[in-house]
Amino acid sequence: MPTIKLVVIGASGVGKTSLRGKYISGRFSTGYRATIGADFITKTVPHPRNPDESVTLQIWDTAGQERFSSLSSAFFRGADAALLIFDVTSPESMHALKKWWNDFKDKAPVEDGDVHEYCCVVVGNKMD
Repeated sequence: MPTIKLVVIGASGVGKTSLRGKYISGRFSTGYRATIGADFITKTVPHPRNPDESVTLQIWDTAGQERFSSLSSAFFRGADAALLIFDVTSPESMHALKKWWNDFKDKAPVEDGDVHEYCCVVVGNKMD
């Protein structure tokens, strides 16, 4: 079964872990516990192009604190897609996405010529 590696990135406290938890378990956690380094969880999902097949979606939740940035190259390497998350109530977290995207491109690595073909989704979170 093929595996798709999705990394979830953004500033600390934007809701990366909560969003991932909601997708995996259907439950939303309102408590806050900072991710240390990175954590991943897998889910088997239907193949996007062939409904008779499945793929393993490996969702990597990365720490948003600057002190863990040195670890990001290990977590970003081999990623097939990126989910960039910001907090809609925090303009700073939205402006920081450019830094996160550039950091991801440098460490994944995504070749400049391939950037326009790379799967990247930006999500505004905390719009309750």
